[in-house]
Amino acid sequence: MKHIYAVGAVCAVVYAAYVAGNRLGRANCREHVAAENQILHTQIIQKQGEINVEALHTGVADIRRILRAKYTIAE
Repeated sequence: MKHIYAVGAVCAVVYAAYVAGNRLGRANCREHVAAENQILHTQIIQKQGEINVEALHTGVADIRRILRAKYTIAE
């Protein structure tokens, strides 16, 4: 009878270690994905700033002049 309890206790310990390791692995994975998403989001914001730098530093009159020069109807 003692052997059955010992085997049961070992199985319970192994199962508990498996469940704890699984939860820890998932938590680490979520943390890693969140950090990558934050880096990606920061890079996207920086790219948008670089792309729109000309529009951000020009006035409305200057934008109208640029658009008029580029998109006028040709003769």
